[in-house]
Amino acid sequence: MSKKDLLSIQEKNADLWNTVHKYHEGNRYPHEYLVKFISFIEQAKYISSLSALDIGFGCHSNLKMCYEMGYDIYGIEVSREALRKTSQTFKDMGIKFTGKLFNSPEIPFEDNKFSLVYSQQAIYYNLDLEKVISEIKRVLVPGGAIYITFFTPKHWYFRHSEKVNDTLVKWSDAFPTLALRGLILRYFSSKQELREIFNEFKYLRVDDFNTNMLGVDFSLWIVTGFKDGEFLKQYNMMEHYENVAKPK
Repeated sequence: MSKKDLLSIQEKNADLWNTVHKYHEGNRYPHEYLVKFISFIEQAKYISSLSALDIGFGCHSNLKMCYEMGYDIYGIEVSREALRKTSQTFKDMGIKFTGKLFNSPEIPFEDNKFSLVYSQQAIYYNLDLEKVISEIKRVLVPGGAIYITFFTPKHWYFRHSEKVNDTLVKWSDAFPTLALRGLILRYFSSKQELREIFNEFKYLRVDDFNTNMLGVDFSLWIVTGFKDGEFLKQYNMMEHYENVAKPK
């Protein structure tokens, strides 16, 4: 698929998301496993100034949680409506937030800026994903962390999808969210495919999150890792885990 075709699809995706966010207020609460990951890595112990970038934030909940954990908060979003609403929410709260429109795949921030970059159920709508990942690495500080989620093939949404090519699928006319019908996204059939495109990150993990609590199969892969940096030469993930787990 040509770059022109990808750009056209990306613009249509942005229009669809803008329509969604005119009517959808987003989640009130942050994602539980993002909270656990940020708590676990304890970045304040080795990075003096914390800053977090949310890619495709949609609403304020995860960003507000990061602010409460001591991070300066930033976000990029393809939806002008989501950007407008979230910026106004933080203004009303008296919380400093820097939000920018995301013209994928370039991230509109300087090199080595963020200690944490995360994306919760959003990044796979960026079709030139390999370029977005290289941009994430660029804007992370050395030793900075990533937390990024992807649908697995078991997720119930894919019952309502159509194959576009080997790496893209489209939400079909039977997709449960009417406004998102026709949206095109990147599709990964295995953890190994994700490991390959994130292979420049250290301590890379692709973990499972599965539930059918609401009667549907909700299934994610959670990608975590770190940009190489000086502190990683002394950092031992399992030793850190054992220290966190020790009773006070």
